[in-house]
Amino acid sequence: MSSGRQVLRMIRTLLPVAALALVIAVVDFEDTLQQLRDARGLPLIGALVLSQVVIVASALRWHVTVTALGQTLPVRRAIGEYYVSSLLNIILPGGVGGDAARVFRVREATTTAPVLRGVMIERLSGQVALAFVLLAGLIVGATPGGTDQLAAAFIVGLLMIVLVLWAGGTLPGRAGRALGGLSSDLRRLAGRRASLFALLLLNIAVISGLIGCFWLCAIAVGTPVRFTTALVLFPICLAAMLVPVGIGGLGLREGAAAALWPIAGFAAEAGVAASLLFAVVNLAGALPGLYVLMRPHSASDRREAR
Repeated sequence: MSSGRQVLRMIRTLLPVAALALVIAVVDFEDTLQQLRDARGLPLIGALVLSQVVIVASALRWHVTVTALGQTLPVRRAIGEYYVSSLLNIILPGGVGGDAARVFRVREATTTAPVLRGVMIERLSGQVALAFVLLAGLIVGATPGGTDQLAAAFIVGLLMIVLVLWAGGTLPGRAGRALGGLSSDLRRLAGRRASLFALLLLNIAVISGLIGCFWLCAIAVGTPVRFTTALVLFPICLAAMLVPVGIGGLGLREGAAAALWPIAGFAAEAGVAASLLFAVVNLAGALPGLYVLMRPHSASDRREAR
């Protein structure tokens, strides 16, 4: 069993490395590096600012979610822990290590299972918001040729996941027992209109920040992507990061950018350069998580968490 897990972990780590190596082999990587060297600083500063908006709005989304579910999580604690989570999700293999750390680090406030469900629902709400953006792109007809199928596949797949989780408690056997708590929490959250409205606004801020950050990285390397095109182009690249392999979506995101940029009328090298800048900007934006990670919790933090 352990050997099988080791093989699985190796595959999950090597797959995006292979994808990145393939991207480097296919595109003119010298041109990509030159675009990175010539990247304009002002758009990158704007992208860094937006990365902070994304982290803080995501932390507030988490706070609203768990509060609606009856848990206690102070806003300051939520923001600090989300910086840690964002940093670990970027640097650790799998892309979910930061979420696991959030569960581990705040479990002192309650038992592990409710905390885990709160983190899962918070992240799920973000993916639902991403799906709505893609749906908006499909409705306005902004999809570059061929990307409408990808967008539709993501929307349908996510809808199926949400339906399974919503009805999870009614499933027979182990599946019903495993998903019962999550299904109950989803229904509980759905009955809190004020919380849902707050989540709507926060998800708008998160998704707008992510798309804006990617758009500014594209601008930095000289790719003037139209807003309507960005509604589909960037969310698909972001969706590629959801596959739980590799480190911070590296490789898969660049592969998606290299494939999609030419469809939108831009060079693949520019897409790879923008994607790499996006990775660097978000890593820099999450660095305050190091301070939170190394700083011991104060007595007031522990009191607030109870």
